[in-house]
Amino acid sequence: MTIAFDSNAKIFRSRYFWLFLIFTLFLLVRIWGLNLPYHQDENSWLGFASAGLKGLSDLPHPPLSGLIFVSAFHLFGSAHLRYLPFAVSIINFWLVFFLVRYRFSWNTALWSLLFFSVGFYSVLASLMVDTDGQILPFFFLLSAISFYKWRDNEMVRRKILWGGLLVLFISLGFLTKASFIIAAGAIIFEFFYSKH
Repeated sequence: MTIAFDSNAKIFRSRYFWLFLIFTLFLLVRIWGLNLPYHQDENSWLGFASAGLKGLSDLPHPPLSGLIFVSAFHLFGSAHLRYLPFAVSIINFWLVFFLVRYRFSWNTALWSLLFFSVGFYSVLASLMVDTDGQILPFFFLLSAISFYKWRDNEMVRRKILWGGLLVLFISLGFLTKASFIIAAGAIIFEFFYSKH
């Protein structure tokens, strides 16, 4: 009996157990919304995506956002465009974990993931057919990770690698939506703030 209790206690103390539990919660909260009907601006994205490459000229955003949704339309079909933000939100879950664990600690990363999993806007953004909800945060998280890796590395090769990735991800963010200037500005601010 004592041995069983000790093994259960070890499971509950395991960081991987809590990570798995939070990820399961993340999925369960979102999976029910994948078949919700489209509304308002989401119908516009459906129209752009269904028009294919010809519809990109009517898109009021840079070309990459259109290419992403045209690809999602061919991959998931017109009825399942919500699969795109849902899939990207899963990637963002792990990017948040990696970034916060790298910058702070395991426990801070777990708390961040918990809030990311159940926060109302986070859940909504995971199912919203748009670029703002998950696609721009995806490029921001990649840019932030690249920035901190670039800043913290002493080796020239790695510094060049992470610096190149930083420029690439910021460029892809701008090619998705011009408002990515806010994310790029935050990284520039962090750079000058850390210097002083």
